[in-house]
Amino acid sequence: MKKNNSGFTLIEITAVVLILGVIFLISFPTLERLMKKSEQDKDTYNEENIIMAAKTYLNMHSNEYEFTDGTDIEINLTKLVEDDLIDDNDYEESDKVVCHINGNDKECSVVIE
Repeated sequence: MKKNNSGFTLIEITAVVLILGVIFLISFPTLERLMKKSEQDKDTYNEENIIMAAKTYLNMHSNEYEFTDGTDIEINLTKLVEDDLIDDNDYEESDKVVCHINGNDKECSVVIE
């Protein structure tokens, strides 16, 4: 009678696991860099989104503020959330936007405390 030896040997399985381990070790640093870059891109996008929302807020509430050259206007992010200009899930209540008025230009930057 012939014995049916279908299947993998221990050496073949070990070789496959070893090859997969080497591939993982080679690709892990690249994946880690991609994840960090993705997080940085998300932060940059959120900051740009906040700045655009702050400029929109200032335009919507222009009657509440005095726009003179050299003025700094602080806007809490809760005000932007209340006006539905940004979502509240990515921001802390203490975060704020500072907009510097230069003629008709409004230069804004995000301040995180």
